[in-house]
Amino acid sequence: MRQSLTWFFSLILIVGLPGLALQLAPPAKIASLTSTPQPVPSPTVALPSTPAINYRYTGMQLTPLPQQVSFTYQGLAADVTGEIQLAKPYAGGPTGPSPDMAYPTHLRFYFYNDPASTPPTRVIWRPHLRIYPVEDYRSIYGPEPLQQATPIINETIDRLQAILVDRPLTFEGDIPFLPPVHDTQVFKAQVKYLDFSGGSGIRFITQHAIGGSISNQDIFYTFQGLTADGQYYIALFYPVSTPALASVVEGQSFETSEDFRRHVQESTQGLDALSPGDFSPNLSLLDGLIESLQITSPLDQTTSLLMDEPTAPTPTPVGGGTGKIAFLSAGNIYLMNMDGSNLTRLTEIGVIGCFAWSPDGQKIAFSSNYDIYVINAAGGDQPRLIVDVTPTHGDAAYVCPTWSADSQQLLLAVPFLYGIYVAHADGSSLSKLADIEGWDHAWSPDRQTLVFVSRRDREFEIYGMKTDGSSLTQLTDNTARDLDPAWSPDGQTIAFASDREVEDKYELYLMQADGSNPRKLTQTSSRRIFRPTWSPDGQTIVYTRSSEDGVWIDLIRADGTGYKQLVQGRDLQGRDPVWSPDGRYIAFRDDSDGISLMDTQSQNVTQLPIPPIMSGYSPAWQPSPPPTEESDQ
Repeated sequence: MRQSLTWFFSLILIVGLPGLALQLAPPAKIASLTSTPQPVPSPTVALPSTPAINYRYTGMQLTPLPQQVSFTYQGLAADVTGEIQLAKPYAGGPTGPSPDMAYPTHLRFYFYNDPASTPPTRVIWRPHLRIYPVEDYRSIYGPEPLQQATPIINETIDRLQAILVDRPLTFEGDIPFLPPVHDTQVFKAQVKYLDFSGGSGIRFITQHAIGGSISNQDIFYTFQGLTADGQYYIALFYPVSTPALASVVEGQSFETSEDFRRHVQESTQGLDALSPGDFSPNLSLLDGLIESLQITSPLDQTTSLLMDEPTAPTPTPVGGGTGKIAFLSAGNIYLMNMDGSNLTRLTEIGVIGCFAWSPDGQKIAFSSNYDIYVINAAGGDQPRLIVDVTPTHGDAAYVCPTWSADSQQLLLAVPFLYGIYVAHADGSSLSKLADIEGWDHAWSPDRQTLVFVSRRDREFEIYGMKTDGSSLTQLTDNTARDLDPAWSPDGQTIAFASDREVEDKYELYLMQADGSNPRKLTQTSSRRIFRPTWSPDGQTIVYTRSSEDGVWIDLIRADGTGYKQLVQGRDLQGRDPVWSPDGRYIAFRDDSDGISLMDTQSQNVTQLPIPPIMSGYSPAWQPSPPPTEESDQ
């Protein structure tokens, strides 16, 4: 009986602090046989010891490498070696690597049929697989003024994310490709989308411009993909050949650019007409490698353990309401109790920009790739697409939804559709309230009025209007920037940030709901003041302040007294502050990219014990459900 062998390669990383302790399991040749399998020797792959990794100047924390990686490579190679490629940060100047040669610490696997052979001079022609931590790659170019290559990395990753959502069949320009290279893609043939466990990507045959004709000397197969959680970027490179092309074309030149374009077009059409078996190696084997790929990240493992454990008794709610906090991490929404227990991942999307609780605490609306979704906070179901606001041209910021006070409608300011819209939370309708570009919008507590920022008169002004789109009123009028309006709980006062006294130096202001009686509340000369938020009793405002020495959270009473930093006398920075429903606690993103709580009575600060491999930002307390008519009686 004919035997079939599948080769698996598994890399197991055990992450310890303060360094990385590594253990590599040898390749296991797993036989699927009807007869008794014979022992097969398993070569041991040794990893070099890992020296200390330090590139603190980037201001980033190293992302843990995958806990385990496995894939099949049957028919492709006799051996595979895995290694940890230590970071090569871009340092600038003649002594550092060029921008396209900088990279973060990542995993690299090389495929060998003859380990003694001389490898190609260009690394993209060597058969190998790379797994990059995405956030480390985004940060590898360091702080200003060394960031000239950072947009290349960010745009590549962001564009690939968008492509994998829309899956277009044709492309203008290059298909996203990492690591970045100076040369362009001469052609793109045999383009196909592939899915693997926990991710997806796009594979194609290409040649980077280094000479003239398209030939077997230069073409290669590449796969460019991402894990669904957005943590890792996968890039596979494998030289291929086909009898349809010449082995080497030397000295051929083209008289005109049109001749070259015709050559590229004809060659691409010819390559697209071939079957996978017309290439060596067979493209189906390379596709099979990708489709068999499994990457277990520390985040996945930690979350799985937390979610698989028996549910602990629900603690007594602290802070009012249910005591639950939602936050973003790696592009997904997580929920936890205010003591950090019962950590649960609510979404599996990986590209969430912002989110908002419904006032009744039952639902969460969020934006992902510009679209608006709603999901039940209790979990157990898939997000429901409410509004498709995919931009029709150019770039656009995330469209952040805001709920009406009755949890029945969502307010959307869509810059690239030029207007302010209202959608029902069940997705039944979308209507335009006003033909005016706006952002930073907020409903009044009685849901009769909304305010927002617009540049309708070329200045950053605050406007108000009725929620039916009538009575559009300009509330501020000056040449400064008036931003981030926030209603007081009684609906009588609006807090906002403005640089109306000194350009680019912001203070916190108050005005009446009709725009009258504007008055300055602070005297900080801040670079920027963000998101003032009223305490539930309307007595105190918390906000983020950017200054020369960092980013801080400040508190001030609505009458202008009691100004102080969130944690007086401590060197603790933070942002994204949010009040608990009972007004006693403030949750915020701390300076270690975790989430902390401050007890406003004792001034004690506690960092929530979310796993250290996760960052946490944009915390939001689950609101207390409004009292029902029966409970009021």
